Amino acid sequence: MSVPANFFTTYNVVASPADATETVIAILSGVGPLLPDLTVKLRGVVTILTDADVTAVQLTVRQGSLAGNVVGDSWDTDVPGGAAQLHLTCTVETFDNPGDFAGAVYVLTAGCESASGASVVNDLVFEARVD
Repeated sequence: MSVPANFFTTYNVVASPADATETVIAILSGVGPLLPDLTVKLRGVVTILTDADVTAVQLTVRQGSLAGNVVGDSWDTDVPGGAAQLHLTCTVETFDNPGDFAGAVYVLTAGCESASGASVVNDLVFEARVD
């Protein structure tokens, strides 16, 4: 029996990184229902205006909250040397097999390496596909 795919999406920016600290920038709630044999495919695309000192932007997907388990690998986007402020489009894609439950929560975080000031998330899409 084939289970139809379920799609979940947010475009809501909840915060921007104030400095080099990893910051939750989007929350995707209610992902499910999840069964033991289903996979959650997660993707985040972010446009960010970096602080002048930023050397790279790291996007990470976590289960539940900033303190939650990292899902897959974090993805880095390097900032070209000598750039002042720069608009970057960064992407992260990963998979999760959380098991049998409904209403999973995932957060998308951004960290701006070497930042001395705020960076601004201009646009984002954070989405999950369960199948």
